Amino acid sequence: MHLAATKPDKALQGILQDPALSDSSKHTYAQRLRAISAKLGQPVSTLAMQPMTILPWIKQRHPEVATQKNVVTAVLAAVKRMPAMKKQHRQALAIWLRASKELEAQQQARLKTAWTSSFHTHQNLTRS
Repeated sequence: MHLAATKPDKALQGILQDPALSDSSKHTYAQRLRAISAKLGQPVSTLAMQPMTILPWIKQRHPEVATQKNVVTAVLAAVKRMPAMKKQHRQALAIWLRASKELEAQQQARLKTAWTSSFHTHQNLTRS
């Protein structure tokens, strides 16, 4: 099948056509989602419905929690904007939301640990 004959990805279209998103967010989300789609050879709308397969791939491919969170946020944005929220969509959305919250908690914990460590180092230096 010729590339021009392929159907547009509904997940990407939902993001690109959402007036509530800034142009910057649209561009960033679309860029991340196109990269995942190209690497895995499936449309975003298909990948978004497979969180139990895609999440481990994201974590393996992107060891940094912040990067994982950014990718999950892009997928979550796509799922939220996909038409026809059927049962399968709701289940996938729930899994992506849980993953996003878990990554956010990990990110906050790392920031807190880094801040605490930096604070104690600074205190020790000022006491010397």
